[in-house]
Amino acid sequence: MMLHPDPSPSRLSLPRSTAFGLALGIGLALLATTSTRLAAQDGVLESTAEFNPAESSPTSSEPPVPPQEEEGGVDAGRTEPEDAAGAPSEDAAAIAFAEIEKLFPLGDRMTPRDYSTLIFGPLNRFLRSFPNDPRADEVRKFILTAEEERRQADTGSRKVDGVWLSPAEYRARLPELDAKDALRNLQSMARSADPLAAMNAFDEFERTYAGTAAYADGVPVALGILPRVSGEIARTRREQPELLRKRMEAIRASPNRVQMHQDFQHENAVIEGRRAEARQAGQKWIPPHPTYSETLEETESLVAAEEARLQSFRREEHLQLLSNIRMAREKMESGDIAGAHTVFQSISSPSYIQSTMEELEQELILAADNAGIDLLPAWAPTSSEPAPSSPSSARPAEPFPALAAFLAVLAVLAGIILLAVFLRLRGRSSA
Repeated sequence: MMLHPDPSPSRLSLPRSTAFGLALGIGLALLATTSTRLAAQDGVLESTAEFNPAESSPTSSEPPVPPQEEEGGVDAGRTEPEDAAGAPSEDAAAIAFAEIEKLFPLGDRMTPRDYSTLIFGPLNRFLRSFPNDPRADEVRKFILTAEEERRQADTGSRKVDGVWLSPAEYRARLPELDAKDALRNLQSMARSADPLAAMNAFDEFERTYAGTAAYADGVPVALGILPRVSGEIARTRREQPELLRKRMEAIRASPNRVQMHQDFQHENAVIEGRRAEARQAGQKWIPPHPTYSETLEETESLVAAEEARLQSFRREEHLQLLSNIRMAREKMESGDIAGAHTVFQSISSPSYIQSTMEELEQELILAADNAGIDLLPAWAPTSSEPAPSSPSSARPAEPFPALAAFLAVLAVLAGIILLAVFLRLRGRSSA
């Protein structure tokens, strides 16, 4: 039995080439529509992804309070020394109470977690271990004091020099308080055995806290470290000839001089590698190579330049500079943007405080922008400096999404290829 095409007009029969052309057109249309939608979505996301201060600024909430030790905390299973009768010894109670007394009056800038750690730690532990001790009532008073201060700390207030500051007052004084802590760390580093590490600590202190009053106390510390650096360089110079002589003797005495020489070369390469890593990490004071005189001269030059720079520092000028910066900020807070602008322009800032001045400049630009005041003419940059811009203006006006561009190119290439195939098939069908 032979099969014949159905001649019925009710069924639509298209040539293969025509059907392929329709499929090609539909595919290209869908691809173009997809790329257009992706471009639109990317533009929407780009325009709506605004900065949210609540998401980036630190919150005032404190970490969770440590659990009470009665439920199996960090001191679970801890026992105190006992006497022959099985009761805690009097000496143990006296020692524990003496340690508690050292904690009171409580220190500054304690957080709610600090208070909770104190209450649920040594204070409660004393009451559990020595419930009948005559000093237990005194410990209970310590607990009441700590709980009262914790309630104040829960509001965001902090105790500084024995005085409680409101959250706003504490935030305003926080840079100076942090600078004082960093200064104490620097002073401790200055007493260490490594003067180069101490100078690196001063370098970090200067980058971070040059805009504080504590910096004026840090400069004399650095000036006291530099002579120790010079002393280390002089000692290395004295020891260098002997070190080189011992190396040469070791090479001559070795049965394998080539291997010994290669070992010394490897040692030199390791030292230079460490110096390169320190330099790449941003360290300014790098230990010199003990056998390379040029590295000793490099450190000596650095000491001379740093000493001359720090000796030119004037404490009174620095404090006056900080006073002017505070005045500019106070005027901004009171709404006197023009007055703050005038004070800012009158400040002649040295290079070491440049980052602080840049922060103040950005604060002033933002305050003027929020107040609808145009300060741009007064802030006109030189021909070699770009004009200051807000974060919103830094973004291109209408960026073309990279993904949409890729899809557009892909659509064109696919269209060319499929069109060539279509024409070839149509030519065959017509033939």
